[in-house]
Amino acid sequence: MTLKLDKGLENALTVAIADELGRATVDHARFVSLRRDHELSSDDLLSPEASEKVYRYYGDGGLRGFVVSEVNSKLRSKYDFIAESKDKNLRDFEPFTNPLTAAKIIVGRLKALPYRYRLTVQLPVEKSEPLMTFVAAVKLSETAVICAANRLPENFETSSKDSRIDGDLFQTFLAKV
Repeated sequence: MTLKLDKGLENALTVAIADELGRATVDHARFVSLRRDHELSSDDLLSPEASEKVYRYYGDGGLRGFVVSEVNSKLRSKYDFIAESKDKNLRDFEPFTNPLTAAKIIVGRLKALPYRYRLTVQLPVEKSEPLMTFVAAVKLSETAVICAANRLPENFETSSKDSRIDGDLFQTFLAKV
C-alpha cells in the first residue's frame, strides 16, 4: 500500500527537493519558506498514481505541502520560536545542513504514505463493551483504527519511538475530531 516510485523518478524528486531545501529560508526558527516552490507543485515529479495518492492522503497541499510540513515538523521539534529571527537560510539549521541527505529522508517518508497507526485508548465500559465484542477494530478514519485491547498482540507498540511523528499524529488527528 505504500507509494511506488521508480528509481529515475525517485532520483529526480530527491534532486528537486534538495534544490528547494538549499534555497529555502526559515522565519522564527520554525517556519520554512520555499523559494521556487512552483517546481514542487508540478505534477511532473510524480506519476499520476503517486500524485493522486499524495493528494488523497495529504490534502490540497500535495507534494509541496508535504515537503513544507516535513521540514516545519522537524524545525518545531528542535527549535524554539524566535520572534526576531527572519529569513535565515534553512542550511543553517542542523537537520538541513546537507540538503541532499534531508531530501532523501523526506522522499523516504513520502514513499511510506499512507502512514497507518493504531491508537490505544481507554473508553468507558458502557461504550466499549457492547461494541468491541462484535468487531475487532473500529475505523475512525482512513489512517486511524481503534482495536479492542484483547485483540492486540502482547508486544504492541504504542508509539513510533519518534516524538515528532507521534506529536504530529495526535495534533493532526485530534484537530479533526
